[in-house]
Amino acid sequence: NGICLTSAKSALFVDLPANMVGSLLMGMLQSGLVLGLANSNNVPIAWLPIGHRFQGMDAIHLAFRTGFCGSITTFSSWNTQMVTLLTGSSQGAAQAIFGYIIGLELALASYTIGKHIAILGHRYLNPLHAREADIMVNNNSSTMTPEHAHHFVYHRDLPDFERHYLTNVFYKEEAEQLKEDIPILMEELEKWKKSTEDHRNLSNNVRGDLSNIERCLLVEEDEPNDLMLNVAQQAGWDVDALRRYVHGKNSSNECKDGSTLVDDKSYRSEFSSSSPVVDVDHAVFAAVVLLVTCGLLLSSALLTEGREYTSQNYQVFCISGLFAMPGALMRWRLSKLNGKLQGKYQWVPVGTFIANVTASLISISVTVVLDKFSSDLPYWGVISLVAVKTGLAGSLSTVSSFVAEVDQLLKSFPVHVWGYIYAAGTIFLACILCVTIYAPVI
Repeated sequence: NGICLTSAKSALFVDLPANMVGSLLMGMLQSGLVLGLANSNNVPIAWLPIGHRFQGMDAIHLAFRTGFCGSITTFSSWNTQMVTLLTGSSQGAAQAIFGYIIGLELALASYTIGKHIAILGHRYLNPLHAREADIMVNNNSSTMTPEHAHHFVYHRDLPDFERHYLTNVFYKEEAEQLKEDIPILMEELEKWKKSTEDHRNLSNNVRGDLSNIERCLLVEEDEPNDLMLNVAQQAGWDVDALRRYVHGKNSSNECKDGSTLVDDKSYRSEFSSSSPVVDVDHAVFAAVVLLVTCGLLLSSALLTEGREYTSQNYQVFCISGLFAMPGALMRWRLSKLNGKLQGKYQWVPVGTFIANVTASLISISVTVVLDKFSSDLPYWGVISLVAVKTGLAGSLSTVSSFVAEVDQLLKSFPVHVWGYIYAAGTIFLACILCVTIYAPVI
């Protein structure tokens, strides 16, 4: 009685909605670097606030992107259905070709929409960064106001608060409110800003020295060298005011209302590590959760009574969950091969390519066995094979990571057509190999 949108005998293949949802979520979970947020390229999850605690949970980011999104989507089942269509009838070739095209295009479109949602979320939850990005985009515009005529590249590594204040990202009323909330600190920062504002335009030949002094005191919390100080003295910069500001900021990092003055300092120190630390307690907890989950899935499958269609589906669901975990882990390990090829083929995401083609071969092989020998197999043998096809092959393959890589490679177009080569090559090779296995035995 439900609405049937997809079919096992149609170009609108059964897993199309799952691939679209997984690709959409993958787009939403991208970092500022992938989304091209020039002033927020170090943000792991772009649509969250910059200082949100979830930004530092690298293992959870990996679990959502590789584990969750990668396992929701499936390249192997998509390819298997297209191969069965291709070899099934005279009209199957047209349906299969159309199925490959719409499967790829809708997944790419979903991924792009997910990225746009992430960008909109970033702008809504981080309004100052959005304002700064707009100023950067309009930096060469004839409508640029004089107070915004700054080049932001020298300020990207400064803490957000100081960068926004020194480059006039704050509105006038916001700046005035800050001066009321933290008058002593803002007085010193304003002295530094006033003494340096004539040297912040793009063409000034001492701008590099200005940015180096700000980097030393505000980022590295170190004293500028004598050469920098000589330039500052000749230019009339009030370095003492900036020193007093840094000292006062370190002594008290809160505004009147209790909010932190420099909202990204803790973020940079706590979350910017490129090598996540393995916590023994977390590892033990994860192992316990894994064992409990496996036990629950296995016991649920074995304790389900009856062999009617509903019970079979439930049993397949549970056993597929057991096979999905090693499938996702193998795909994660294979992804470390991406970019490892030498020479002119270094751009190829070889790990994802191997995962998708291998999973497709597993899926079509299981399909052949089930089509030819299912009546001779024991009940649990059939259940296990279906679970291998759905769980192991489905989780070993991925459409979400596949389209994310295609999207990234397409950024080099038209200089390179890597994205088209990778997408067409993966689909073509998986199709041809699976047809050679399936066609002779149908």
